[in-house]
Amino acid sequence: MITVVREQSPDAMVRLAALKSIRDSRGNEDDYRTTNVDSTTSLIDTLSNTASPVHVVHASTVSVYGPQQQPDEDAPTDPRNPYARTKLDARVRAAWWSVLICTSTGRARWGAAPSVRLHALCKCAERNDSSMWGVVDVGKLSA
Repeated sequence: MITVVREQSPDAMVRLAALKSIRDSRGNEDDYRTTNVDSTTSLIDTLSNTASPVHVVHASTVSVYGPQQQPDEDAPTDPRNPYARTKLDARVRAAWWSVLICTSTGRARWGAAPSVRLHALCKCAERNDSSMWGVVDVGKLSA
């Protein structure tokens, strides 16, 4: 991956990859931890060691808040399953690198293909529309 980053010199990267089945996570927490936490940490660590900064947007999940109705970024976290725990752990680690962390508020089209979700995220950002996404933590993103 570092080779691709060096060759392409992206300004930003959006991290949407994750294992996401709550039911499946109950019997496979190690796999979920490897994919949702360790690979996120590895990606961000790799990008932080490039010559020019690469801004990262990390997609989190409202599941980190548990059964609360319409939580916002000030709501206490309450992950109730391995999926939610690993997404929260990834979010905490991503925050160490001043990553922009977005959480679906329920209107995002998570059943859609990743390209559709990315398109929806970019359109919301373009319109400065936070109805689909809640910004959880905006670190010091500098050029």
